[in-house]
Amino acid sequence: VAIFWSLVFLIPFTIAYGMHETGYELMESVVLDYIPFIVLLLGLFIVTGNIHVAGTIPGTTRNNVIMLAIGTFLASWVGTTGAAMLLIRPVLRANVWRRNKTHIIVFFIFLVANMGGCLTPLGDPPLFLGFLRGVPFLWTMEHIWHILVLNTVLLLALFALIDRHFIKKEGKEGLEALELERKAMGRVPFRIEGGHNVAFLALIILAVILNGTIPQIDSFLDAKGQVIGIDVYEGIHLGINYFLQIILIAIAAGLSWYTTKPVLREKNDFEWGPIAEVAKLFIGIFIRPRYITAVIMSIFKIKLLVKYRDKAMGFCRNLVEASDKAKLMPATTWVKCFAATAISWLSRYLMVCALFAMFGEGNNQFLVVARQSVVWLILMVTPTPGGSGVSEWLFTKYYSDMVSSVSIGLLLALSWRILSYYLYMIVGLCVIPAWLKKKNRHSAGFTTK
Repeated sequence: VAIFWSLVFLIPFTIAYGMHETGYELMESVVLDYIPFIVLLLGLFIVTGNIHVAGTIPGTTRNNVIMLAIGTFLASWVGTTGAAMLLIRPVLRANVWRRNKTHIIVFFIFLVANMGGCLTPLGDPPLFLGFLRGVPFLWTMEHIWHILVLNTVLLLALFALIDRHFIKKEGKEGLEALELERKAMGRVPFRIEGGHNVAFLALIILAVILNGTIPQIDSFLDAKGQVIGIDVYEGIHLGINYFLQIILIAIAAGLSWYTTKPVLREKNDFEWGPIAEVAKLFIGIFIRPRYITAVIMSIFKIKLLVKYRDKAMGFCRNLVEASDKAKLMPATTWVKCFAATAISWLSRYLMVCALFAMFGEGNNQFLVVARQSVVWLILMVTPTPGGSGVSEWLFTKYYSDMVSSVSIGLLLALSWRILSYYLYMIVGLCVIPAWLKKKNRHSAGFTTK
């Protein structure tokens, strides 16, 4: 899939601008953006995976809100992946006594794994890439912290209402299980194991900050005004700050791995699956998976990698199985998927066009559609769910020449948000689960009869 979309861009770009310009843009994206991003992601993934939150925490509404709030705050400093790894298991353990807990994971994804990472470049890839291109480290914190606070409060309040509703439905057995957890809390106190890894997290943060700070210090600049370094391709310069960041993150990850007892990683169920999933996106399951399997297994014949051969084989089996299942799907399935996607996106565009027709001032609808295309590309890589904060800013700034005032822009943004996001979220959390339960009970009754 990733290769397909890459070719969709690269082929027309090559025809329009030539091989030289294409090679430059590709090299720039890979060397300046992709490699530092993967190194940062890997570093945070390893270090946070070596920190274990132990103890018994009862899964009450108050405790769940506290854990979600802490995770939302941490996400901007250890990355959304790191915060999710750190807190998902304590959250699951705290709520193991409950039957109705799907909503907890949904809100965890919204708050911790998405919008919580919007304050610093450590939080999410788009912000990190912006930092690499010169955006100040604290720019997003200075400009959208209040938007994050507002959205966090709204979602936590909504979560608390839904969570209380489901706790009341647990019944006597559930409440007895909760009481047992409360009693156990005194016997298994809350504690953080592997706390020395916080120092390695600080080293990663320092590495990222130095990468942005060194170019501003004259003593590190050459006669051309560039950071002292090397040219790897025409127009692509790698300064010492580039290598320093990668080296420091690698040191932090390596020291974290070798100074942490393996038992802590076992408690966290640490595995390379999430990184492997990222790799799957780039490999693509429709491209001869068995050939890819042969290549991977040949690599794991190397003496240093033999001990990981079984895990590699498991990954390869999953890859082949996923590919085989996808190929067995009937053509009608793909037609339905395409039609549903097309209708969904068409409705999104028409909704914004209708809002501008109502509140705008004689806008050209073709221009509205064109700008929407740009906005949706931005929102696709925005770390907050539904582009919270970013979309509001775009409505007041990017569309500023199409509305009479900032208040009209905010009104448009609020109307669009209610219709396209909050309404669907409420339906997904409240209406659909109840409908599915009712349908399942009906099906079970029909089968019994």
